[in-house]
Amino acid sequence: MTTRFSVNYVTRWGEQIELLLRRHHLDVIVEMHHTGMGWWTAVIDNDELAGVTRYHYRVATAGAVSRVEQGWHRLPSAASLNTHLIDQWTDVTTLPMPAVSLRSVIERPATRMLDAACYMQLIVPPLRRGVSMAVCGEASPLGAWNPKRAAVMHHDSDNVWSLPLDLRPGATVSTRFKFIVIDNSQCDLLEWEGGDNRWLNVSLNRSERVVVTHYLPGVSSALLRPASDVVAPLYALRSSRDAGCGDVGDLFKLIDWAATMRHPAVELSCLAHVMGGGPVDGAIDPVYLAPTMMPEVEDANRRRLLTARAIDLNREDIVDVEEVRRLKMEWAAAVLMTEQGSAVTRSRDYKRWVNLNADWLQPYATRMANRNRTLTNFVQYLLRCQLQQVLDHAESRDVYLLVNPVAVIPPVPQRMKVSLEAHLASRKQELS
Repeated sequence: MTTRFSVNYVTRWGEQIELLLRRHHLDVIVEMHHTGMGWWTAVIDNDELAGVTRYHYRVATAGAVSRVEQGWHRLPSAASLNTHLIDQWTDVTTLPMPAVSLRSVIERPATRMLDAACYMQLIVPPLRRGVSMAVCGEASPLGAWNPKRAAVMHHDSDNVWSLPLDLRPGATVSTRFKFIVIDNSQCDLLEWEGGDNRWLNVSLNRSERVVVTHYLPGVSSALLRPASDVVAPLYALRSSRDAGCGDVGDLFKLIDWAATMRHPAVELSCLAHVMGGGPVDGAIDPVYLAPTMMPEVEDANRRRLLTARAIDLNREDIVDVEEVRRLKMEWAAAVLMTEQGSAVTRSRDYKRWVNLNADWLQPYATRMANRNRTLTNFVQYLLRCQLQQVLDHAESRDVYLLVNPVAVIPPVPQRMKVSLEAHLASRKQELS
């Protein structure tokens, strides 16, 4: 079985379109072929797509990359038939989607493949609850331009909507349509897509499944989810389990509380590690590493000493960032000496991630005080694994998790006056 990637992009003389596949944390480049009328295509065996969850396109001229598609496409899960993905080139700057910022560094689950030979996939900013996307067009299955009879789309996840199309193998569909927003309870029309009609023109081969992707950047703000409900600098969170500085492990309780709110979203201050007056590209500050989410230190005496230092730091009202960072690095070094820690560094995913990020990991390790490249790489990898668990938890609780792009650990960072547990308990009483 194979997957055929197609994207429409009118190139200049000498330009070449390339397909960039993200397999775990490693990028694979595939050269595409021009098939006419601005369409570029690449066919890949499904076995070669194992581990690939997302992809995007880029333009190369004489071997040098001149433009990269900023948006990422999700790769549908494997199907029993050959798959044809018909994409649109998109740039995040022209698509105001309040998507989870962590997705730029953390893998997302693959989009599930609907049980249909052909379907449309729509990427749209996250909508508020109680409304849905629908397709209204000239064809009878699309309502014959009657919004009351429009085809309601299936909400896959986040900002992805899908609509199976009832097409027989070998059939061809050619019709005009537009996307609309409807109310779930009464199916009333809330908003009609502006601009020219869209055009769907698909021919379905007998042994091929077709996915046509569309983007809808413009939706009224009243129909969108709010940008955020909870805004918090992570270092300021205070719980009984951290080491004097809020860490990734503290986010689980915050997300659980946010899930009790209406249209929940959590926004965090940037996690970037600031060195030399600015954030290091790609580096997450080790102070946010959660010891509670790491393998246990095997040496009982060293484990007690590390825990005692964390308890002492937890009693302070001022966050001693440097001391917390030293403690987290020592804790990670102890974990690295365990069998579980060693297994992580021997894993294929870890080695691929390190190779992919070598351009910033190597100078970052040199700038770190310990100058231990293996430990630095290990800490950054653990942080991403922990954040992935948080991201999965937020998704399971239907909470949007956003990250502020500005680094804001101040010179004298203050903690919350009360513990996170006490704060959330008081807010829960207020809400009830």
